[in-house]
Amino acid sequence: MHPVRYLQDHPASIARAVVMTVTVIYYQKQQGGIITAGSKSVTPSHITNKPTIDYIFTYIIGNKKTRQCAIYMNDTTSVINSLLLDELFAGYQEVLGEDYDAYRNHCLRVFNFCCSLARKREVDLDKIAIAVFFHDLGIWTEKSFDYLPASKLLARNYLEKKGKGEWQSEIETMIGEHHKLTRYKEHPEWLVELFRKADWIDMTGGLLRFKLKDDFVTDVLEAFPNAGFHRKLVQLAVERFKSHPLSPLPMMKL
Repeated sequence: MHPVRYLQDHPASIARAVVMTVTVIYYQKQQGGIITAGSKSVTPSHITNKPTIDYIFTYIIGNKKTRQCAIYMNDTTSVINSLLLDELFAGYQEVLGEDYDAYRNHCLRVFNFCCSLARKREVDLDKIAIAVFFHDLGIWTEKSFDYLPASKLLARNYLEKKGKGEWQSEIETMIGEHHKLTRYKEHPEWLVELFRKADWIDMTGGLLRFKLKDDFVTDVLEAFPNAGFHRKLVQLAVERFKSHPLSPLPMMKL
């Protein structure tokens, strides 16, 4: 359907288009800020690109999931946050202890990178947020560096509780393959490969970028400081090597 014809047939939508255009232009002029994305809404607070007809049209006629993704599809240079990640982290602050900020910032960096890599797809951001939150969580819940089975189980239990069982296979694979050294090819329609790349961008401190814009990667790294996350991983790796010298990095795959 052509955008102009749609607006002619649905005059009430013109008002929404005007409101969205003014809102985007207004926020475009603001300094700093983070886009917030979650299961309920996406609120623009810093948009560097000019609003496009495609964006406005997508917002008007798109379903909830499309609206969640619209900002990403047209603006991949803004740092974003996640309401769902905030909700999930609130329940694990005691478990994470002094590593709370380190792991939270790691998750937010990976979330940003994965959303940007997925900019050409229509995806549900909650799926990325859930995979991000649980992907390394087993390190703390099981106090083990062989944490992937525990992380996948935590995600599975959460999805069952929330009635999202249809996401189970994809999210568990995202978690299980995120340290894979080579490309994941089995289900190209899944987010597994993009998630793997997003985690590697963060693990290399931005040395690997997979065609993401340099400024965007730098902005994400600055918005969510390392806070000792990689130092923690090195400490865990050393401890693992001492106790399991033949299997120092059990999460790695070819």
